[in-house]
Amino acid sequence: MLSSGSGRPWQSLSPTQALVEQACDPTLPAPNETVNLELAELINRKKANSAREATHALLTHINSRNPNQSLLALNTLDCLVKNCGYPVHLQISTKEFLNELVRRFPERPPMVTGRVMARILELIHEWKNTLCVHSKYKEDLVHIRDMHRLLSYKGYRFKAFDAARAMANENPNENLKSPQELEEEDRAAKSAKLQELIRRGTPRDLAAAQELMKALAGAEPEKAPDYASQTLSELDKVQSKAILLNDMLNNAREGEKIGIEGDVYDQVAMACRGARPKIQRWIEEEDGEREGMMDRLLLCNDLINNALDRFEACKAGDWAAAKALVESANPNQKAADLISFDAFADEDLEGRTGQGGLSLPTDMAGSSTSAGLTSSGLPLDLFSAPSPAPSPNSSGKASTSGHARQDPMAFFATKPAQSPSGPGVGSDTGFGNLLFPSGSTFSPPQPSTGFAPSLQPPAPTVGYSLSPQPTTPGTNGTGQSAGSQGQGQGKGQKKDAFADLVDLMS
Repeated sequence: MLSSGSGRPWQSLSPTQALVEQACDPTLPAPNETVNLELAELINRKKANSAREATHALLTHINSRNPNQSLLALNTLDCLVKNCGYPVHLQISTKEFLNELVRRFPERPPMVTGRVMARILELIHEWKNTLCVHSKYKEDLVHIRDMHRLLSYKGYRFKAFDAARAMANENPNENLKSPQELEEEDRAAKSAKLQELIRRGTPRDLAAAQELMKALAGAEPEKAPDYASQTLSELDKVQSKAILLNDMLNNAREGEKIGIEGDVYDQVAMACRGARPKIQRWIEEEDGEREGMMDRLLLCNDLINNALDRFEACKAGDWAAAKALVESANPNQKAADLISFDAFADEDLEGRTGQGGLSLPTDMAGSSTSAGLTSSGLPLDLFSAPSPAPSPNSSGKASTSGHARQDPMAFFATKPAQSPSGPGVGSDTGFGNLLFPSGSTFSPPQPSTGFAPSLQPPAPTVGYSLSPQPTTPGTNGTGQSAGSQGQGQGKGQKKDAFADLVDLMS
């Protein structure tokens, strides 16, 4: 064949146009997928104006009167849309291309829709539900949505969109790219858009082109996107898929058929399997410049490996191996700590010699435990109240023997300490070894004027009082026992220090 369908010799065609002519040869019984992929690779490699050149060359064959040639051209266009990315998406979303695509559509839909018209409606409906929804640059594809709305208004009906088939055909890890790859893709998309804006040449397009040139030149670095955060976001999605696969396997019943082609287990496993090579390549290329990136990649890789190993074991019916994988990956299956810092252990502090806890040196054990402190001066129990002062013994000296360990919560249930009683506690000429419980008041001792027992129980006092304080038999007004009085004052009780002042004021 020496000439194309348009009558031009092959030698006058560009490489892109020559591949388009080969793909749309009306003598082909079926689409030539090899030529279609070769054309897509040429567009991705050459860039520049090749996307516009290919799409507009296909329009000539789409509007051909030969239905077979039109279907071949539509199949090639679908291949370019799925493999060439934003440059082709931008071209098919222009008003010029869309108007030419539906040029042979009548004003009102016919009673019977032909194969070519049905295929065009199917493609427009698919673009509207995929590109206009999930694309990163969907704000530049608004004309596809407008054309879909216009055709619906004119009465054209679209087939139900098969979301499951569209999801199965697209790559689930398409957006999983390194920051460098994301930056290169973004620059390529901006360059394609800049070229299209300059080609149109309207004042509005030229103003937008000027802003794009500033972004490409790096004139406004504060507006530059954070590609590292986008990569981490995609890693979160992959990690969520691995966790989802593990949860699904946990809920699966033993003996259940898992991994049948096309089921939900197979789809999630396929997404994890497709992301694993990229993550492993990033681990090999990681240079440590980004803090925490290596740990994140290793964690994600371990989750994917564990989930896929379990999936393969369950798919083969080896549930015992799958269970063993779960137990080996369980973080709770670890040896107990050799050192225990439990402050509420039941062992006696004086009897501990390093068995599972901290032990004090033998020469400091007595002094530290008696004072409630460790050898370094820190309290053994940070949440308990200070230990009460040691009570005097019969010789008037505090006991220095070690005390048994007390429950820290028992402090809130203890009753106020009672004042010591008995002979020899103190004298009426000084305070001696008197102990005053917290909350009680102290009144200086006065010479006794007589014994006046009170029939009322003592009431708690707060601060000094101008009224006489009632006393109980065997105690004086200061809360001291009668035995603490001097030998010459044994027959009387001490008088309140402020009793005379009360009489004067009454």
